[in-house]
Amino acid sequence: MCTASGDLRNVVKSLGSLPGGYNHRACLFVNDLDFQVVARNLVITLIGLLAEEEYRAVECMLHLWYSALIRKSDLDLLRTKVLPLFEDVNCKIQTKASGVILGKTWNFGQHNCRVELTKEKWMSMLSFVREITNLSTDQAASEIRTAVTLAPGRKDYRDRMLFTHAPQHRLSIIRFHEDGILVPFGAKRDDFVVPNPFVTCSFFC
Repeated sequence: MCTASGDLRNVVKSLGSLPGGYNHRACLFVNDLDFQVVARNLVITLIGLLAEEEYRAVECMLHLWYSALIRKSDLDLLRTKVLPLFEDVNCKIQTKASGVILGKTWNFGQHNCRVELTKEKWMSMLSFVREITNLSTDQAASEIRTAVTLAPGRKDYRDRMLFTHAPQHRLSIIRFHEDGILVPFGAKRDDFVVPNPFVTCSFFC
């Protein structure tokens, strides 16, 4: 089954729509022209396959997809579970030629994940997780995000969209546009202090 990975929810929907009695192998091929989208979707997929605690994995995946800032616990999950995988691959391909497609298959019990990237892209995957980003929290939450979500030229579109919602829902939407953190309206936001490494592609996909 082939699907555009610009929106990883296509993959989730495809798997979730399988009949309850389906017990055969399901194989999905996921790709995208935008490497940052590929990187984000790969990291989210690996979190889902690696994390021992389902609730923790789901929260981390949601914030990597939606939130401009993530928590230190999300960062720890990335660095303890995902980073070692990319470090291992990059250690093994150091002598490989540039521009060559290099594949790696990870096995997780009954599931496996195969990734094929060039040497340069594997190095980029490593830097995504190791360095996270050089952005400050203010830049991530304010400058980049609000340049899209609160763009002056889109004010009319925002107003039309808000008009279709109940007043209490409008407040929640406006706050999410302002701070970019996907939590209930009155929830604490103190734990969200780490810039999301995939913050820019999250606004367009």
